[in-house]
Amino acid sequence: MKFFSFVLFQIIIFSLLIIESEQRRQKKGFLKETSVKEDVEKKGLLTKNIKHSTITKNAFFYYEETFRKKFTGETLGYVTPWNSNGYTYSLRHAGKFNYISPVWYTLSQKNSGVFFEGKENVNQTWLKSIRKQTNTVILPRFLISITSRNVELTKIRNTIIDECLNQNFQGIVLEIPLVTGPQISNEIIDFVIKLAEDFHQRKMILFLAVQVYPNLQENHYSSLKRLSSVVDRFSFMTYDYSDSINFGPISPTSWIQNFLYLLNKLEIPNQKILLGINFYGTNVNIANSKLDHLIGKDYIKLLQEKTPSQINWDSKSEEHFFEYSDKNEKHIVYYPSLLSLQKRIEISQVFKTGISIWEIGQALPYFFDLF
Repeated sequence: MKFFSFVLFQIIIFSLLIIESEQRRQKKGFLKETSVKEDVEKKGLLTKNIKHSTITKNAFFYYEETFRKKFTGETLGYVTPWNSNGYTYSLRHAGKFNYISPVWYTLSQKNSGVFFEGKENVNQTWLKSIRKQTNTVILPRFLISITSRNVELTKIRNTIIDECLNQNFQGIVLEIPLVTGPQISNEIIDFVIKLAEDFHQRKMILFLAVQVYPNLQENHYSSLKRLSSVVDRFSFMTYDYSDSINFGPISPTSWIQNFLYLLNKLEIPNQKILLGINFYGTNVNIANSKLDHLIGKDYIKLLQEKTPSQINWDSKSEEHFFEYSDKNEKHIVYYPSLLSLQKRIEISQVFKTGISIWEIGQALPYFFDLF
């Protein structure tokens, strides 16, 4: 009885947090998130020529069939503990996601030992809710942060397996350095292979999150060919193409396609590829090369404050952007639009890959109509 009361108390608290979050949004001038009978495609919102007022007017309306899965491939969505909207959206649109990856755990090197963090991030109330209402597979992300090769990889592997068994997880998304890039470590590759084999013996699955570099070099990804026989899916970070110095688009479509051709050359099965799509944007102050990341609410606030006369379509990258000045300093802002997202979905459909989204709590609510 005490356990039931505790669970009920957690559910009530979680519901109150969602209500409080919605109230705070409305106080900041945002529209209430509301379901509607027409999706964004029927409204004609997938267009190059779009005004800031069209975005602010429509962004908080989402199609009423929230569990409809429009994208035919597999979809992985990341959620983070620092952005509670992700928990809300993952429950509302759970039917759209084959996999949800809560970003909870970090294993880092401390002197010669291993430091395990993240147990306090585990949201048991959300876990119970999403497991109850859907068959979506929960795969928490484990970030392995190591700075040298003198680290207890066996201890890391055992820690991951123990936590998965204790929490009844069906697998994980693993992010670990030196898997790809200019300094590939065979020791790390062996670690991933052994962990995948241990998982498969327990009927669990292992996804690998892989950074994608702006300068695509085949030798930086040669390890993937060896890993593709044991890793169940690769979650490729096909974003962060630009930075504060080389500012510009976040994820040019030509770059994405060239990377997919590279993977095909390496004989990575398309069904194991999850193409990364960003739900965040960037705001670069050109005067001092300062880059700030934008999530949906920041973007709407910026549109309301700056009311840009024109939102431009970059035909090369197939992304929307606008410019403004603040204290005589020029800024350039890139943030996903419905059309830019649709272009990336179409690439995924052509190559017959899945999609991974970083991260769903950063979205504008009408994004989900596309998936």
